[in-house]
Amino acid sequence: MVLNLKELFENKHNTPIDTSTQTISASITNADDIQDGETYHNYGKRICAITSASNISLQTFLQRVYNIRRASQVNNPQLQDAYRKQLQNKIQDAQDNISNLESEKRQHQTAIQNNNNEIDNRKNEITQIKARGEKINREKKLQMIIGIIILVPLTIYLFLFYSSTCYSAFFRNPGQITGLATAMFDPTALGKALNSLPEFFLLICMPVIFLGLGYILHFYAKEKKYLQAAAIVFVTFCFDCILAYLIAKNMYEYQQMISPVVTVKTYNVGMAIADANVWGVIFCGFVSYIIWGLVFDLAMTAYNKLDLNQAELESLQSQIQQLKDDNDKKQNKINDINREISNAQSNIRNYQSQLANKVSIDLNDIRTEMTNFHTGWIAQMAFLGMSQTTQADARNIGQQVINQMLNSSTNINNQVTN
Repeated sequence: MVLNLKELFENKHNTPIDTSTQTISASITNADDIQDGETYHNYGKRICAITSASNISLQTFLQRVYNIRRASQVNNPQLQDAYRKQLQNKIQDAQDNISNLESEKRQHQTAIQNNNNEIDNRKNEITQIKARGEKINREKKLQMIIGIIILVPLTIYLFLFYSSTCYSAFFRNPGQITGLATAMFDPTALGKALNSLPEFFLLICMPVIFLGLGYILHFYAKEKKYLQAAAIVFVTFCFDCILAYLIAKNMYEYQQMISPVVTVKTYNVGMAIADANVWGVIFCGFVSYIIWGLVFDLAMTAYNKLDLNQAELESLQSQIQQLKDDNDKKQNKINDINREISNAQSNIRNYQSQLANKVSIDLNDIRTEMTNFHTGWIAQMAFLGMSQTTQADARNIGQQVINQMLNSSTNINNQVTN
């Protein structure tokens, strides 16, 4: 309910004045009283001029404005009736809100109980599945076996390829590389590297590094971390390009050594891009690496799905977790509802306490008119040419009086909402 306080308690000539108001009016002189149609802002300016902006007078007349506005409200039966009706409506609205919240709370509680029943059913299914023994997925078993059959020779191939290309690129003299095949596949590379422990260690680790990258690639793909997977593929490709470039460079230098035509042109990137030997090394290594990674992923996927019971168990566990997550969300909603109910009940007690009072005071209206009087007073001080220091003192005194009187009112919580 929206109340127009101005219409309810504004004193007009044609409105009877209550006895308490007459008493207040009798205690002040006509010159000091607010005139008909005069705003409190103008009232403050006029009184400031009459009292020569005395700070004591400012306090006195602020108190007078408070008493006049308060008496107008206290002796206005229409305002008081409207206030009581407003509080009754607020109480009814709060009670209706609590009823709706309680209904919503029961719905969430029922849903949680249903979810708990479903969780118990899923757990019983898990117990039954574990009791019946392992159940093999024949299709996935065959897929895994085929993957292993392909992986074993492909792993040997990659181990031989990367150990040979690493030896050819970093340790073999250009004169020892007679062809692309011997550069990429040299079964004696490990034996030759035995003379140097660092060389042997590097040749052993190089294939393992690439196989490890392929292994990590599978898990990134499984977790759908495609950016990291793409980064691994890119790094592998770049390293294959480096090996291919070094091998092709050594082969070019060997050809220059045995060629009767002497040239001074240095092998560069542009020549490497057009060199078939470079692309031969890249595709024999990088493509095989990609195939190894795909086959390994297929074999691992088939292994994970080999046990049909395991697939069912994982599905049931996932359903249980979803039900638990749903319960957590509903419990959080119930907690929020409980807080709303508590706040509504507190408001009802406050409204009932206000109804028990005989009168109600709208402190917002009183503060507004006291402030208007105060600003008018300050405006008149500026017109009278008083110093900024004197005006600042009046501002502070006036604000202190307004706050103290309103804060000390026993009806501070009994305010009518405009």
